[in-house]
Amino acid sequence: MNFDVFDLIIKAASFGLSVCAILVAVLRTRRQAIDGRFDGIELEVKAAVAAGSARIDRHELRLQSIEQTVRGLPGRDDLHGLQLEMARIGGSLQTMQAVMEGNSQIMRRLEAIVTRHEEHLLDGGKR
Repeated sequence: MNFDVFDLIIKAASFGLSVCAILVAVLRTRRQAIDGRFDGIELEVKAAVAAGSARIDRHELRLQSIEQTVRGLPGRDDLHGLQLEMARIGGSLQTMQAVMEGNSQIMRRLEAIVTRHEEHLLDGGKR
């Protein structure tokens, strides 16, 4: 009877090991299939990350260019100084306009005088 119990234990252990081997084989093949699926996805993810990184680099270069341009633009104080200078130039132009009008009046008077002198000389003083 001892022999039957021992034989039964060995058969049960053998069956248990066989079932364990089957489970291990099933789990390994499933894991390999899943890993195979993830390998394809991993390559796609790496490509997408590389494309995103390149795009971010391009945006960063554009931002640096814009920042450089904005730094070169005149500020509020510069524009105010320019406005004051333009007002000063406008005042100078008005002064020049008044002087030119005065010179124009003087030239008209001189032309009238010269015309009278010419007429007097051409008439020979007959009047």
